[in-house]
Amino acid sequence: MSRPLVCAHRGVSAYCPENTLIAIEEAARVGAPMTEIDVRRTADGHIVLLHDETVDRTTNGSGAVSSLTLEDLCCLDAGAWKGEAFAGESIPTLGDVLDLCRDRGMFLCVEIKQYDIAPDVAALVEGSGMVDGAVVISFDFDCVRQVRQAAPRLATGWLTGRIEPSELDDMLGRLLAEGIPVLSALHTQVTPEVVQRCRLRGITLYAWTIDDEAEARRLADMGVDVIASNLPAEIMAALQSA
Repeated sequence: MSRPLVCAHRGVSAYCPENTLIAIEEAARVGAPMTEIDVRRTADGHIVLLHDETVDRTTNGSGAVSSLTLEDLCCLDAGAWKGEAFAGESIPTLGDVLDLCRDRGMFLCVEIKQYDIAPDVAALVEGSGMVDGAVVISFDFDCVRQVRQAAPRLATGWLTGRIEPSELDDMLGRLLAEGIPVLSALHTQVTPEVVQRCRLRGITLYAWTIDDEAEARRLADMGVDVIASNLPAEIMAALQSA
């Protein structure tokens, strides 16, 4: 498969309610080889898909995910905010999405938003048989390390919104020392030097989040491995026509 791969950010979140099964189904339909999701833990210990600390923005409910049970969340509408056609869409569990991605042959990128749930997430991915079909990432380096310790065969990655050129070598060296093979960086921080240094060290470079076709082509020309986008179909088409 040609590079860069395009990863559907929270599913096809430009048109569908983010972090829902319908958004991920749409990613599979348009041919995205990867999708990215965000996960948190409910009050009763279930790992579910949600970006924010609270359900307020993307459902008809209110309150922190960590203070609500799975039953509470199942009663919420996670689709109507995006349009009437999506009314009744529910908040899925990580298990639901692992099953879906396995069935569709889609690689899954799991971003941990609640940093104390790393072992739970690792166990779910391992138990689903998706160790070779997933990567777990986080902005919190210790969280990534915990995933690595809990599931050594599971690929992990560190997220960053800023790369200081003077600290690049130390950053990449730390990733290698910890056995973390992926760096996921804000696209504005990706330069030819960053791409070259990652390539030399064997680190896979993700860039997020790009919906502009010209920017996607720029990153592709530099040699990034993965481009995350809310518009995966459009970005894939732009790269194929370049």
